[in-house]
Amino acid sequence: MLAGFFFMLALPSFLIASPEAVYVTLSETPSQSIYVHWIEKTQKYPSLLYQKPGDMVWKEIDVLYRNPLESSPYYACCLKISNLEPSSYYSFYLNGDSTSYVFKTLPKDLSAPLKVAIGGDLTESFSLFRRMNKVVAAKNPDFAILGGDIAYSNGYGLIGGKRGSISRWVSFFSTWQKTMRGDRDRLIPIVATLGNHDVGSIDRKEGGEKAFYLKLFCPYAKVGFRTLDIAKAVSFFLLDSGHLSSVESQVPWLQESLAKRKDRL
Repeated sequence: MLAGFFFMLALPSFLIASPEAVYVTLSETPSQSIYVHWIEKTQKYPSLLYQKPGDMVWKEIDVLYRNPLESSPYYACCLKISNLEPSSYYSFYLNGDSTSYVFKTLPKDLSAPLKVAIGGDLTESFSLFRRMNKVVAAKNPDFAILGGDIAYSNGYGLIGGKRGSISRWVSFFSTWQKTMRGDRDRLIPIVATLGNHDVGSIDRKEGGEKAFYLKLFCPYAKVGFRTLDIAKAVSFFLLDSGHLSSVESQVPWLQESLAKRKDRL
């Protein structure tokens, strides 16, 4: 009886549901920080713990962003891990889940080649998406730029609430987590831009205030365009082709951003 009693005490820790999906996106300082995202259903993970291989202590960060996804039981969660070392691997896990993951920061210089995968219109067919991911992951890119029409949640494949099908977004991230793994089983980071199938007419009218896309990729941003600077040598300009922000409204920002980066590739 006593052995059974201890078994029952231990059992709940194994019954805690894992998140629906875990993924990482590049921050504004990709050699020193990273965004960790996950989609959870009922379990609320209070924090994340991370460390470099060989470290004796796990560092803990509280969740900073948790937002319900309208017309669904899901929550989009995110936090930023800062003060990291360049070109370094880190392990992490969510407090309350036993599954661990790995990410790698980008380099602070381009003494070695930078490998980037770029694509879009990804999930018209999930079976093709899985096959494609395995081919891309085998090339071990540092990160992947997704150029819009990511989950096809609006328009094609529209099933669900007025903002589209959150189930398609969950399927996208779950598939990405399983298939887009690089060396040491690291999660390959995402850098996303939005397309016409990523937001709907209601999102456009509201300026994206409640858009799934911004909650899932850019929870700290109010717009869908940005600049990604890498190693003070290369800059990527990620534009919104008129879906949440007009083309005209981005012109001053683009002119100023280009002027600041005349020395970049």
